[in-house]
Amino acid sequence: MSYSVFYTEVTGQDLVDIFEYIARDLQVPETVKKQLEGILSAINSLDKIPQRHGALSILC
Repeated sequence: MSYSVFYTEVTGQDLVDIFEYIARDLQVPETVKKQLEGILSAINSLDKIPQRHGALSILC
């Protein structure tokens, strides 16, 4: 069974903030792609086993 995974506006902004922090503040732009791919992969894998993480109370 497959579940739907939704990204909120806050999630999108958080990803942008992470991107900017790694690229600008840590000054390692070459790391950004690898880190964001890992984060997105983990989020997207929730469609298979969503019980690994609890739902946010604001979504319940």
